[in-house]
Amino acid sequence: MKKLSIFVGLLLLFCNTMLAQVGINADNSAPDPSSMLDVKSTCKGLLPPRMTTTQRDAITAPAAGLIIYNTSKNCNETYNGSSWVSNTHYISESYGGGIVFYIFDNGQHGLIAATADQSAGIRWDGQGRWS
Repeated sequence: MKKLSIFVGLLLLFCNTMLAQVGINADNSAPDPSSMLDVKSTCKGLLPPRMTTTQRDAITAPAAGLIIYNTSKNCNETYNGSSWVSNTHYISESYGGGIVFYIFDNGQHGLIAATADQSAGIRWDGQGRWS
């Protein structure tokens, strides 16, 4: 009975060690020692969960660092511990104390007009025209 207990204990220890990291790849390589999940590919990407803003807001106690693709806004979002933040910017977004009016590099960079500098008399229609 003692030998069986030692065997079961060693088996559980081995299983726990094996399940500590996950590698997803086509070459059967071991995951990087510093990662819990190591995804390797040269021809496919990572697809995060896709949901609307309403579905996102229904997540109970999201963890800081949680990532989703918001189908209502068509952008990736990350929960920073207190609110959801977009990883890309869009025209008319309130950001940095102003309104984004120009973007480039696929939404990674752009120009912001301070709200104090904006006029209520002229409006941007979103189609490249002032009205």
